[in-house]
Formats: sequence, structure tokens, C-alpha cells
Amino acid sequence: MVSIVQSRIPLVGFVITTIAVGASGSQNADSSSRPIHTRDEFLVQGLDEVESAFREFNGTMYAGLLPIDVMDDDDYVDPPRGEFMFWLFQPNNASAMDTLTIWLNGGPGCSSFMAGVLFECAPVTAPHHRAGYEGSTSDEPLQPNEWAWTRATNMLFVEQPGGVGFSHGPTPKTEFDISSDFYNFLVNFYQIFPDFLPKRLFIFGESYAGYYVPSIAHKIYRENKYGTYSLMHLSGIGLGNAWMDALQQGPVVIDYAWWHGMIDSTTRNGLHDVWEQCRMGGESLPSPFH
Repeated sequence: MVSIVQSRIPLVGFVITTIAVGASGSQNADSSSRPIHTRDEFLVQGLDEVESAFREFNGTMYAGLLPIDVMDDDDYVDPPRGEFMFWLFQPNNASAMDTLTIWLNGGPGCSSFMAGVLFECAPVTAPHHRAGYEGSTSDEPLQPNEWAWTRATNMLFVEQPGGVGFSHGPTPKTEFDISSDFYNFLVNFYQIFPDFLPKRLFIFGESYAGYYVPSIAHKIYRENKYGTYSLMHLSGIGLGNAWMDALQQGPVVIDYAWWHGMIDSTTRNGLHDVWEQCRMGGESLPSPFH
């Protein structure tokens, strides 16, 4: 079972509540056998006593760390190379209960808890204020999110790759590394939560997840076709504000900022000069902001 610890940290104007993980892939491992887990080890209880907004969520939450090495593999690594932190929201009543939706933030290095859970599509959200609001929000509690995706689907938030948030492990060098680690995590997840395996799987993300999501989806497709593990019912992916092609998107961002009055012409031209130097692989010009 996951224990709850209240940790109030003033950060970007609101209070963060952290989960102390009581279930870890390496806790029960020894040199002779792989760890055996049950879903009850990952059950989250008492969070509503820390942040009352969670009382509005009608469902069950699970959270913890799972290895990025498949737990039933004959070559299981002990201790594992790394573990990914997940937070699963299982609503009692959603419009598409036969689905599981994974949410990934980008960065690279952006926490899916910090952004996805506390700002975007989870059952709770940071307080919203009008533009230009100058009041202090560091002690404000979280609020129920009326636009939570858990109204429609089961939601799985994962902090990845290794080193992001509560997750740990080697720094991936390629998208192949990222997709392989994430696929192994999913194999382990479905071992602990086998009732989710038949559900239609959707993977959504934003920003640098424009690289993560297609890579992971392609890995699942390949493993479904040629691999040895149970079929994952990948049914779709979605990208928001996705970073997918730096050569195309880099200069567009500069022009976008100029067209919307965020920068002046001198800054725009200076940024384009710097961008061209980056594209050619040369040394950057002096910053246009000086």
C-alpha cells in the first residue's frame, strides 16, 4: 500500500502534494527470484486527507514504481536498471470504461505529475486565475477539475524517462532506448493490473512527447507483431503542441511570437540569425537580447 506524506512546497503559486512510494520493484527482489507484486501494494489511500480536492474523484488510485526490466524475464536484472513512477486513476463510472489512456509530458525532463496531473487532465488541478493576477497562491489547495479526462477513461500518468520526477534509471540516448524501457514498464504494469490488458489503449502527450508517443506506439506495434508478450490493444495516439521536427518548427516559433506581438522585429531577426547558425552547426551569434 502506498503511504501518503504531506509536503507543502510553494512552487509556481500553489501547493504540491507528494506521494511517498511504498511499492517498488526492487524492494522484494533478491538474487534468486524476481519480485512478486499485487495491485494492493500500489493502492493509494488517505490522499483526500492531504488535499480535499481528491474527495471529488469517484474511483480508485494506484501509484508506485515499476522496473524498466521485465519482471518475468529469465534475464531479470537485480537490482533493476531503473524504475518508472506511475499514477493510475481508475474511475468507477466513465463514458468509456473499456479504455486506458496514458498521458506523457515532454521536456525532455518534464514530470507528468507536475504538469499532467496538477495542471491539465487529472481529477485535480491547480487554482486558475485571471491574467495578471498578483495574489499569493502558495498556500492555496488544489481544486477539483471539472474537465478531468477521468470522466471519459481510465488514466495512467507516467514519469519517464529515467531521472524525471520520482523515476530513476539510465539516461536514454535514443528514442529506441526510451520506447524499449517504456514497453518493458508496460509489460510489468499489465502483470500487476491484468484487467487493463483487454482495454483499448490510447497514448497522448504534448511538447517533446511528440517524439515519445510515436516511438512508443511503434514499439508496441512491432512487439504485437513479432514479440512474445501479451498483445497490447493499441487503438490510437494523440499529440498536442507537439515538438516533432526542429528544422521546421524552430523558425516558425520565432515568427509566431513576432506575429502575436511577443517580440519586436529586431529580436525576431536576431533570433533567426542565431537559429541559422544552430542549423548550420556553427557557433551561435551573440544573444539578440543584449
